[in-house]
Amino acid sequence: MPQAEAMAQSRRLESHQGNEFVLEIGTEEVPAAMMPDALAALAEKFADAMREARLQHAPLETFCTPRRLILYCPLVAERQPDITAQVTGPSRKVAFDLNGKPTRALEGFLQKNQIGIDQLEIATTPRGEYVSFRRQIEGRPALEVLAELLSPLIFSIPFPKSMHWRTHQERFIRPIHYVVALLAGKVIPFEVAGVRSGRSTVGHLILAPEVFSVSSFAELKSKLADHFVLIDPEERRKMITDGLAAVLPEGLQALHDAGLLDEVVHLIEYPQVVLGEFDGEFLKLPEEILITVLKRHQKYFAVTDRKGKIQPYFLTVLNTATISTEKIRKGHQRVLRARLEDAAFYRDFDRRKKLEERIELLEHVLFEKKLGSYGDKVRRLDLLAQLLAEATSLTELNDLHTAAQLCKTDLTTEMVREFTELQGIVGGLYARAENYPESVWKAIYQHYRPVSQDDAIPDSRIGRLLSLADKTDTLCGSFGIGIVPTGSSDPFSLRRLCQGIVRITIEAPLSFSLLALLNRSLDLFGDRITRKRDEVLKDLFQFIDARVRHLFTERGLRYDVINAVVETGYNNLLDLYYRAEAVQTVRQEPDFEAIAVSFKRINNILAGHSGDSQRVEDELLKEPAERDLYREVTTVGPKIQTKISEGKYYDALKMMATMRPQLDLFFDKVLVMADDPKLRQNRLRLLQTISRLFRQVGDLSQIVVE
Repeated sequence: MPQAEAMAQSRRLESHQGNEFVLEIGTEEVPAAMMPDALAALAEKFADAMREARLQHAPLETFCTPRRLILYCPLVAERQPDITAQVTGPSRKVAFDLNGKPTRALEGFLQKNQIGIDQLEIATTPRGEYVSFRRQIEGRPALEVLAELLSPLIFSIPFPKSMHWRTHQERFIRPIHYVVALLAGKVIPFEVAGVRSGRSTVGHLILAPEVFSVSSFAELKSKLADHFVLIDPEERRKMITDGLAAVLPEGLQALHDAGLLDEVVHLIEYPQVVLGEFDGEFLKLPEEILITVLKRHQKYFAVTDRKGKIQPYFLTVLNTATISTEKIRKGHQRVLRARLEDAAFYRDFDRRKKLEERIELLEHVLFEKKLGSYGDKVRRLDLLAQLLAEATSLTELNDLHTAAQLCKTDLTTEMVREFTELQGIVGGLYARAENYPESVWKAIYQHYRPVSQDDAIPDSRIGRLLSLADKTDTLCGSFGIGIVPTGSSDPFSLRRLCQGIVRITIEAPLSFSLLALLNRSLDLFGDRITRKRDEVLKDLFQFIDARVRHLFTERGLRYDVINAVVETGYNNLLDLYYRAEAVQTVRQEPDFEAIAVSFKRINNILAGHSGDSQRVEDELLKEPAERDLYREVTTVGPKIQTKISEGKYYDALKMMATMRPQLDLFFDKVLVMADDPKLRQNRLRLLQTISRLFRQVGDLSQIVVE
């Protein structure tokens, strides 16, 4: 709910009586990555349910630990407001016979609703006239309403995966052990998954597993804290960050890792930080591997000096509180040593076989059962990368070919089999160790980028082209066999891949034909593509369109600007972005909105009476205003066309804006749809000429004039 609306609703509630609402869902441990989205969904669905139930409430707050989801609302209206409802019956024709007397249909309606005929009125609807009456519906107490909506609300929380017990209808991420549901301190009675709601909660699983009762949110938060449970994730985050800094020796710092910190915050209920050490010999491992070993299985934070160099220490966050940490520290150090020894073994074992020798092994690594092996994929992306190289004038073709051949070979290594998130990175590290040129090993290392919204694109042109080819191959192959993301389902992360394609193209920057790239990619799959080409391309462009709009909006471009440039096609994504930037900038100019209005008028005229491809005939220009406009078009038009050809869209738009006086006068003085068909057609040709010129930048009629 927008902040202003929420504040206004709170003020309305404060003038009436209201009650505090608390919901705590106690479960077995929920995976950390799922908790933030689950909490957001819980609050959103509760707000929707309350709106539908006509129960006003103050802004919601959410809290969580790995074993509980908590929803808190400081103020909920005591009851629903009374309303007057319009109850509609049969149509007037059905309700009365030819003599105007009630039919059996009407009598049945009256009897069912226990009303008299004198209470009826005739309601006019889009479907005709119907008999109806007004009924006063008394609002129900909030306690009753909440008792009905909470059980389905809990089951409606979406999770990527869920489990069921008792019945197939009862699905949740983990078994529910208890539910606290209170309104003004009273228990809201309902049952979910065989568990009756109450006021009893439980403390820390190890430190204080006692069960105790609460009657308010303040008491819930306070008593849980007394039992070593901090329900506020931000409070736990601060304890962790403070703890990380407190236990480190002078001159050392925890390596910043926002993702790991978020995960740890949602893994523990009461944090305590412990510093451990490992043998400095393991620093010979590449930093990427070392950090991954620390993070992947153990959720350890790496430690660096002030210059960012990894040191032989680690930080772990315990879900407990104890004075005696030495035994715990030694246990973690033993486990970590074994992990690091495994990593060192994998590296040494992998290095016995060169990357070039691994190329043939890719024939036995499945990419997708309908799309073939990774050997097939490498051959496709090599050819696709060469097409991109030609389109973008890349000269290092041999290095690009080598990088394409080797970029997937690390999928056959023991290191990547153990640490899948290191794919690409391991290949790049091994290629560097085998003395491949920097342009090659870096391209291999970075070709999966960007792997997230915040991740950088590859540094080099070779890496960018390789990444584009790889992502395009996966996207086209998936769509070609019918794997198209729907709703929240996106098992191949195609949205992320597509977003990466758009980002690389714009940020690199790279200019190429998107249609040519997609067609070439589909060609390379041959008969593996099971869908019709035109259907695949249509779905691909719709999918890319959604990612383009999302990214452009994030970059501050207005929705109407995006509509304007997208309407004229986006075969070249970089060109599309440059046009959008130019339109966004020039729309602030004093004459531009008037030009947009004129262009909308041109569009409306041409929509019903299109011109033709023939040139405007000078001798048919009878009115001074149309001669002036034609003269302006023939004088300024070629200059505008030159600027467009050079990609100088801002300059082109500025020139278009100078045509405002002639356009204004034309529409004021000239009747386009003249009776004389020759005059009419000639004037339509003039407008068509202007439209074609302007549309090379965008459909300016989409601009919203404020």
